[in-house]
Amino acid sequence: MASPGRPRKQAEDLRSRSIKITVTDAELAALKEHAQEAGMPLARYLREAAVKTQVVNRQDWRRLVFQVNRIGNNLNQVARWCNTYKDAAEAAGVVAALMQIDRGIRDLALPSRDASEGDAS
Repeated sequence: MASPGRPRKQAEDLRSRSIKITVTDAELAALKEHAQEAGMPLARYLREAAVKTQVVNRQDWRRLVFQVNRIGNNLNQVARWCNTYKDAAEAAGVVAALMQIDRGIRDLALPSRDASEGDAS
């Protein structure tokens, strides 16, 4: 007779590996607090956080920040021009400049996680 409750896990679903990490007392307390707030045991919280987190390569991040700064500078130049030449500002020219900024923002896509996983950096 089968017992009620959860079905038995298959052999490939059993957790048989462990990872040891070293943390400070403050980090451990924060992790335990976050796990408690999430309503799950610490081990499950850490597993889910590690699997669901996407790490961004620092070089990609620097490139992204550089591009956002350039776009911000362009936007400031358009705003300054509009404020200076309010009477002469042609809507079409301003819209074209804003569309160019919009394209720049859309072009900032970071490499996908799959592409960066092969990176050893």
